[in-house]
Amino acid sequence: MGIIMLVMVLVLGAGVWLFQRPLWEGNAPEWGAMWLIGFAGLMTLYTFKLSHDEYRATQLRKLRGSPKPCSSGSVDINLLELGQDRTEG
Repeated sequence: MGIIMLVMVLVLGAGVWLFQRPLWEGNAPEWGAMWLIGFAGLMTLYTFKLSHDEYRATQLRKLRGSPKPCSSGSVDINLLELGQDRTEG
């Protein structure tokens, strides 16, 4: 999510540049760039929220000692049984 957020920030910067460029030449601003600025601004905020939530989930996972989620598809069946005594010995 952080990478997508970085791309959206770059798109937002490009939209602002496209909006401002005609002003430097003494012409009217490029109003069509406002769509790009609005879209990129909203997506930047949304991806920031998602990356923040991902960071908080990682910290919580470390605090609880939970494993990192993966897509391997292998599940320890014993972890699914509730109330099982985990003491070895």
